[in-house]
Formats: sequence, C-alpha cells, structure tokens
Amino acid sequence: MRYGRWPVVVAMILMVLPATGMAQEADTDAGADAAPSTNFEKIVKFSHLNLIVLDGKVGEVDIKSVEFTVANTKSGGFMGIGGSEAEFEAVITTRLTVATTANTKWKLGIMVEFLDEEGNVIDRATNSDSIKKNEKKIDFKHTTLRWALSHIKNARVSVVAEQ
Repeated sequence: MRYGRWPVVVAMILMVLPATGMAQEADTDAGADAAPSTNFEKIVKFSHLNLIVLDGKVGEVDIKSVEFTVANTKSGGFMGIGGSEAEFEAVITTRLTVATTANTKWKLGIMVEFLDEEGNVIDRATNSDSIKKNEKKIDFKHTTLRWALSHIKNARVSVVAEQ
C-alpha cells in the first residue's frame, strides 16, 4: 500500500505543534517552571552581505544575527584553458553571531539549509562550536555549485544547544 507524503506531513505537524504552543500540556504547572528551549529555527531571506537579525535564544545563549557572503573560487587550467571543478564552485560563508552571560559552557550545533522559492532544500551546511560568557562570531564556509546560487532564495537557520 502506498502512503504518499502523509506520514511525512503528520510527522512535521507533530514536530511543529509543541513549538507553536498548540499542543496541550498534560501538566500545566510544569510549563511554568520549564527550562528555556534548546532548539532554535528561523527561515530568512538569503541575502549576500546583509546582516539579518535573528533575535532567538537557545538555553542561555542569544542567537543575534546571521550574515552570508559568497565568493567564487578561482578557475584552474593553463591560461584559462582546460579548467577544473573550481570553475563550477562557489563558497558561501555563514557568520552567526551569538552571545551569553552564562558561566557554563554551551555547545552549539548549527545547521543552515539553503532553500529554493518552494522551500525545497538545495544544499546544507553544518558546524558546531561552544561559547561561555562572551559574544562570538562563528564563521563557517561551505562549497556549493555555482549554478545553485541563483536558485537559493531562503535559508533555514537551526541551532541546537546543550551544556
């Protein structure tokens, strides 16, 4: 029996309901003393050299902003003849600004999914870092195909924190 996309749709709804507050709490008193969320996700417009404010929080870490820069790699070959794979590649640098006043170290798992205008994932970049009592700019580079850049319209920024 073919189920199509229904299992995926149901799974996505079950994941989204708790984040939107639409799910019912079994114990209403537990919600009042709940720890801060350790997950953050936001879809932003993919924009080259523009600082995008995220205004999020995971655990005791503030997720302040993200900025994307794109650089084409240099083409290879002798005097431009022959070339190499580099002719078809571009490098996307993601700079995520985070901050915390916590004295404990927080480990951050970061994923950026580059999306087309329908929301389909074109490419994905991941990184991890840690932060303790300061502000930090986390830079990471991702090599992608040059032709894909014109198809990237949005980026889904996801951060997971743990102590």
